[in-house]
Amino acid sequence: MWSYVPEENSESGKVSKEIDRLKHKYLPHIVMTDDFDTLWNEYQEEYGKINTKAYLDDLTKEVLRRQALTEHN
Repeated sequence: MWSYVPEENSESGKVSKEIDRLKHKYLPHIVMTDDFDTLWNEYQEEYGKINTKAYLDDLTKEVLRRQALTEHN
């Protein structure tokens, strides 16, 4: 699913952008910090505010679509 890009203005697309924004904001600092737990917990708290269900539902729908395509070939 690394190649899947949701429609930009869809709920899934907005969620994907928000996840990317958080990853870019936090993960480099988390890797380099001496206080991993504090930053990790902050990242997890912010991540938990995102409607990831919309994004995961969209990914699941795409997986099923691709699976159906391969089953018909």
